[in-house]
Amino acid sequence: MSAQAPQAPLWAQRCFHHADRPAAARCLGCQRYFCRECVTEHQLQVLCVDCLHRASDAPSPRRGLLATAGLAAWALAGLWAAWALCYTLGSYLLRSGNDFFGGPT
Repeated sequence: MSAQAPQAPLWAQRCFHHADRPAAARCLGCQRYFCRECVTEHQLQVLCVDCLHRASDAPSPRRGLLATAGLAAWALAGLWAAWALCYTLGSYLLRSGNDFFGGPT
């Protein structure tokens, strides 16, 4: 087992790109320290520009066939529910006659 030298606390670190600026955060990707201008938050992680590019270039997970079919089924169910509501309301209005609108019967 190798003994690691203890690292200085964050307040004592300097930015990897700007040696004259104090470090504000540590990149979770490369473990280097950076100032506020050199890091950003991406998917709840603090990353530097290089690690952000690597994370952005990673292929996004593809949606499976079952998930796509499920979305299509929900869309069709929503369309059917909207049609059923309009059909029921229209049938009610047709059956109510002119009384509903206050005109002559």
